[in-house]
Amino acid sequence: MSYSVVVSAFLVVGALLLCLDEGGVVIEVANNWQQIISLPRKPPSRIAIGLNVNLDLIVSGTSLLRALGQKPSNVTSNHPVLDTAEHVEHCIAYSMHHCAGLERFFSNRSLYQMITDQAAKVDHEYFIGGNAALMAEKIIESTVGRTTVLLAGPIGAKLKELLNPAIHVLEEGSSVQDEIHLILEYARGEQWGTVTAKCANRIIFSHDISNSELTSLEKFESHLSQFQPDLVVLSGTHLLDRYDQQFYEQRVNRIARTLRTISPSIPIHIELASTSNDKFYKQLTHMLLPLVDSVGLNEQELQFIAHSADAYPLRDGIAGFSAPEIGYLSDLIYWMLTTYAGRLSRVHMHSLTYHIIAVASDKWENTESSVAAGARVAGLQACNCTDFNNRDFSLLIPQIISFSVEDEYLRRSPVVFNANKPVIQWRKNHVVFYFTPVLVCKQPVKTVGLGDAISSTALIHTHLTTTNSEHVS
Repeated sequence: MSYSVVVSAFLVVGALLLCLDEGGVVIEVANNWQQIISLPRKPPSRIAIGLNVNLDLIVSGTSLLRALGQKPSNVTSNHPVLDTAEHVEHCIAYSMHHCAGLERFFSNRSLYQMITDQAAKVDHEYFIGGNAALMAEKIIESTVGRTTVLLAGPIGAKLKELLNPAIHVLEEGSSVQDEIHLILEYARGEQWGTVTAKCANRIIFSHDISNSELTSLEKFESHLSQFQPDLVVLSGTHLLDRYDQQFYEQRVNRIARTLRTISPSIPIHIELASTSNDKFYKQLTHMLLPLVDSVGLNEQELQFIAHSADAYPLRDGIAGFSAPEIGYLSDLIYWMLTTYAGRLSRVHMHSLTYHIIAVASDKWENTESSVAAGARVAGLQACNCTDFNNRDFSLLIPQIISFSVEDEYLRRSPVVFNANKPVIQWRKNHVVFYFTPVLVCKQPVKTVGLGDAISSTALIHTHLTTTNSEHVS
């Protein structure tokens, strides 16, 4: 039986077994998380984070389209680069239809300025943006003075006002201009023409040169030895995908050179994000993943990495299902950890309905707590609340969970989810997997930055116990 047929079969079974919240299972999961979540013996205390930092202008996607005079075209196209207002309309429709978060570059500077000016005239909000800045904010907020954070990126006057004053920044002041990104959000069930949003999500687009070229990289590297971090977090590399091969190869090689200067005793985490350029992604992952200890990504990005490496076929519509099949994504995670040899020993995959952290055995401690903490913050931040209840949250995972599609033993050893033990653990050779559901917010208040909050929260709840230098024979 072909791999695609097996995957399709699992999808059907998963869909049939999908369960909503019944009784007090939401509270039961949340309470049992609380028993699990704790800090590791040696949590990171000095964290250096870069490189994408920007000012978000958040608006309703459909409201902006109406303000721009756009009408539903019923075209759902995933344009890799946006050139016109019609391209924006097509991408919003695509995102709503597939429940896919997108991040795209807008090539027309003057038109982009006109669109941002129009966005500022409808109901809007300015917010801290960029994976690096959002992760820095979440870490400072969560650790309450226990952690020193160094943030590198293009930080202008407006953004500086919004950042937590406890964050140490490398670039600030009037000489640096804020890079404005448009965040177009939509709600689950919202309609645009014939398209109905399958979930709450957003698309991001910008005309951002500083972040796209990662101009803060060299300054970031020059400050690492002085700052002496015990954790380095890198993000924004996906923004290079709009450039030609010669340029992005040059910058990816420069990033690799920076990573090689970092001691093996200092863990490095890279946070990945959406791109549509498979050649670029193949270069990026081939060059950088063996040089980092940990990677954070969602199910779309995980599948795209495998596709760009010609390891697995790209399955259309994986982002459109409430619960992408666990066994299939687990196989991709195992493939990642065994393919990108070197430092890589941890993969954190976060989807809308569940999270998986897989680690090389004996290298990371407190992983059960880490995956639970990440999942917990996902629901609470989406609903902008401090506790769970049965009214606002749902459990949207299969009742019966299979751990693999490819591995016969794991495939034939499914388990029934038990809310009393919300973190499920299994092993495949040297890789240990930790799975937990997300308590999904039914009416999300804000979707921007959820992935960053998830990854940063999980990172401060784990610790790399065995460095790569200690494994050299």
